[in-house]
Amino acid sequence: MEKPISVRPEHIRDEKVKVLESVLPIKDEDIVLGQYEGYRDDPTVPDNSNTPTFAS
Repeated sequence: MEKPISVRPEHIRDEKVKVLESVLPIKDEDIVLGQYEGYRDDPTVPDNSNTPTFAS
């Protein structure tokens, strides 16, 4: 983010908008989901759980 030209809210907002507009969309093939080893050892988690506990 570039330094806003002043601390006025609209100038700060404009710089934040520029940052958000520069973020590229995430493609499905770039996503990794997984489940931490031992997650299903927790007695409150069903043995057949496939709930993701990790995302990258």
